[in-house]
Amino acid sequence: MLSHPLAIDVDGTRTEIPSRWAFEMIPDDFRAWIQSAGQLLLRNRGDRLRMHEVRGFWRFQRAGRVEAESEWTGPRPEYIDTTTRLIASFDGMSILCGNGLALQVIQTPGFTGLINLDAAEPDVSRRRAQKADVSEVLRKAAEGIRPQLVRHLDESVARGFVIEKLEFLDQSVACYGRAALRESTLPWISLLKRPGSLELVDSREFIARLSRSKALFVAFGMGPWTAMKKWGAADPPPQEDELAVVLNSTEYSRPPYVAGDKVVTGAFVELWPEFERAPLLGALMGFAAEGWQASSSVLGAQVGWQIHSGSVWGRIARP
Repeated sequence: MLSHPLAIDVDGTRTEIPSRWAFEMIPDDFRAWIQSAGQLLLRNRGDRLRMHEVRGFWRFQRAGRVEAESEWTGPRPEYIDTTTRLIASFDGMSILCGNGLALQVIQTPGFTGLINLDAAEPDVSRRRAQKADVSEVLRKAAEGIRPQLVRHLDESVARGFVIEKLEFLDQSVACYGRAALRESTLPWISLLKRPGSLELVDSREFIARLSRSKALFVAFGMGPWTAMKKWGAADPPPQEDELAVVLNSTEYSRPPYVAGDKVVTGAFVELWPEFERAPLLGALMGFAAEGWQASSSVLGAQVGWQIHSGSVWGRIARP
């Protein structure tokens, strides 16, 4: 833990805060304090650029951030070491300190908290770091909270419907990676079953079943009944051992929009070049690649996919 106080300098007035106090606050109070202190720094310094950047990050996550944030029930996962305290939060705003002096507000996707870097050299005004790379801190934090996040996902099975958790899952994968979703027992993958039903399975069960199948039909951005119609109309018709998955779009992940009644056909990667960056869809394709011992890029290069009005669907044959 920091051996010296934290100092926030606002309008030339230096306020010192005992570091132990900041590190021992309960998570919800700490998160609220960081948000309040961060907004105070931005407002009193007239740092409009940074305020714009932070608000821009919130707008980028759109309404899905609010819905996803509501899924944090119970104790939030948090990462603490001798100089850092980060609380899991999609607000994504933290205070960067250098040698105990609060320098600026920074974007920390998936976390809200306090990061003190001895390497963060302040500029002449002592209001901003000349250089500060927090990527390694965020990587360690994401790795550090993984057991807590897996436990949170496992326990969420008893709370509400899976369909209500897609925004949360999407942003969790975007911020913390796929590992927790891979290890969790949360049944988030909707398998279509003939003649007309759904089965929810977790990531490991999906990988195990796919390893015994020769094809996978994927429908993204549509409801299950529409997906079943697309699957039934596929050419060639569904095989006996073929799996089919339907996945709703989220505020965070949407395919390129094709206007009008036009349906465009081609390779998946041509229709949606950045499909791997769509968190849940990218995770699904990654797990499919794992089940078949292939790569996501190889799967995405297969042709015959169709895209229309925010929806995409197609079949992947086992390489």
